[in-house]
Amino acid sequence: MSLKKYGDKVDEEDKQTADRYSLDSQCSRQPREHQITLIGISAIYITSNHILSLRDDSANLYELNVVCHEELEDGDVIDSIIDHVTQTPSILSHIQVLTIQAECVVQNLHNLSICQSLTTLELSEIAMEITPFNFPSLKCFYLFDCRFESGSETFFNAFEDCANLEQLFIDDCFFYGEIQNFQIVAPKLIELRISHWRVDEVFDSDCVIELFTPKLQLFRYHDSYMYEFSTEESLSFVEEVYIDMDEFSEDKDLFLRLTELFEIMESAKSVFLSTSIIQVLSMFSKELAEESSPFSRVETIKLIKDSSSSSSSSYAVPSTVMNYLFGKSTEFDIYEWKGEKKVHKKFG
Repeated sequence: MSLKKYGDKVDEEDKQTADRYSLDSQCSRQPREHQITLIGISAIYITSNHILSLRDDSANLYELNVVCHEELEDGDVIDSIIDHVTQTPSILSHIQVLTIQAECVVQNLHNLSICQSLTTLELSEIAMEITPFNFPSLKCFYLFDCRFESGSETFFNAFEDCANLEQLFIDDCFFYGEIQNFQIVAPKLIELRISHWRVDEVFDSDCVIELFTPKLQLFRYHDSYMYEFSTEESLSFVEEVYIDMDEFSEDKDLFLRLTELFEIMESAKSVFLSTSIIQVLSMFSKELAEESSPFSRVETIKLIKDSSSSSSSSYAVPSTVMNYLFGKSTEFDIYEWKGEKKVHKKFG
């Protein structure tokens, strides 16, 4: 077994930003001749009123990308593009990838539910009132910097009508409402990424994220705080878990939420943890001494380097924490990177 230290989190964040526009998933892009990409307000207005209407309706369109870098006064133009997609047979029956980046309120997104060929949907900066998303053919759903009004429901399952969903990314999104239990019911979900997600715009420790994702293999969570996670079924297919916290505090509730999440992800073979998580665990060494390792199949634990730390001593992992993560009888390695020099330390 090994404990490897990865590069600065800043590098990882840059990579994540790049990945938003070159998503390395099962959801592949289409050949250029089957794409239309619109960038800027004027292009979007021209397209909605002219370019799309001048297309040869017999020519199939598989991918449409709409990108607006300035705030729109209203979402009528975006709604009109959605209407054109759903009302044009050659688009409706073939569209596979749709990207919308526009800072505006969108009303007609639910109309996309009739696009049976749509497998990838990426939404950025939009705002809308939300009932559960109804996209039965969707496999990949990416939400970036969006705002959703969920009403007064305390139990909310946003993805219950996305039965074929395999990838779900939620990054910097807000769900306004009275949600106490946010349910992610996705029987085919393979990858789940959550980053800086808020309910009611502030961190709400009373909100529980309930996972009904029996096929989950990859899980990533990056935030300043930790929501409580729960599941009623074993996540036995989990291979990789990545948990990165920007801040830490001597908070017993935070410690308990972390250890409960570890237990939910017990089948993971590769575990990525930020140094702040190690510090939280270190504050409760007495409690950890009485616990067995939550990971039953772990082979590698990788420490995410904090870019604000300058010395390797910042990454000293207490033996109690190592025993908890690996088990008391396990031999493991630590690999630390200093520039281009690799420092190898063996423990066991």
